[in-house]
Amino acid sequence: MAELKTETGQEVREALDSKKTSPQQLIRTMRSDSAEAIKQQNETSVSIALAEQQKHERERREALAEKQSSQETASVAPRRIGRWAMMFIIIFLIALSILAYMFVLPKLTAVQLPKISIPLPSISLPSFSKFFSNDTASSTPTVAPLAQSMLHAQSEKRFDISMLPAQQITIEISAEKQLGLASGMIKNLYFTETTENGVGEISSMRLLAFMNTGTPNMLIRTLDKQFMAGFIGETDGTTTPFLILKISDHALGIAGMLEWEARLSQAFDNIFGTNYSLNDTNQDFHDITLDKKDVRSFSASSGVSILYVFANENTIVIAGSRSATEELLSLVEKI
Repeated sequence: MAELKTETGQEVREALDSKKTSPQQLIRTMRSDSAEAIKQQNETSVSIALAEQQKHERERREALAEKQSSQETASVAPRRIGRWAMMFIIIFLIALSILAYMFVLPKLTAVQLPKISIPLPSISLPSFSKFFSNDTASSTPTVAPLAQSMLHAQSEKRFDISMLPAQQITIEISAEKQLGLASGMIKNLYFTETTENGVGEISSMRLLAFMNTGTPNMLIRTLDKQFMAGFIGETDGTTTPFLILKISDHALGIAGMLEWEARLSQAFDNIFGTNYSLNDTNQDFHDITLDKKDVRSFSASSGVSILYVFANENTIVIAGSRSATEELLSLVEKI
């Protein structure tokens, strides 16, 4: 019994001791938890403040980087525009040079000034065709086609009678004769006149009057506008002048040529710069036959001669030698 009480009392004391200690332990736990919570809260506040500061710093750096990038872009852009502008100017100058070479320069070099002979320096411009075409053809200047003539000519010489007097044209024609021609080759003498309506080909009547050939009125009345004056190369190396006239009335043509015989050599001298009229005082024409055609011929003792023949009813051929007359007759019959 006593043991039971003792054990019970001990248990009661232990229980009381446990009751005394439990509240103290509970209070300490709450305080420590509170302190822990405050500590954790303080740490969290500091970390939040630091994180916020780092965020602001990062945003400031990003804004500064973006500002610098925009400034660099703005400073580079004008340079790109400047390079494009320079390329455009270079291309424009190249195109302008090509147009000047193609259209302006040929017109300038083709201008002939009256009574003035100025040697122009040879101008050679680079060819820009390789920029626009893959062709490798040489950039040779364009040659104007030959003027249309009664007989096919291999070359020509042009004269504007409004730019030069008759005597100067005669001198230049004589110089062309001295250049010579290969056998069978023909050079056409092409005559034009500049009027208020522009530049146009002159008629046979205008040529004969301008060159003071003394052509009879009877022949003038029957002449057509079409004619050909030129040179033909012969086998002996000489260059012979010739004149081909078209008429509308055969009878008037015969009568007019018979009347013109006395001044025909002088007419050739005035046109071609020859000396037919000075070689002999005896210049009577006589009849001969060439290729079954009746020909009127004058031959001087010096060897020069003038012949004329009616190749057909409407065509008169006048030439400075018998061989040239025969060659021209064969050519006229083909047209």
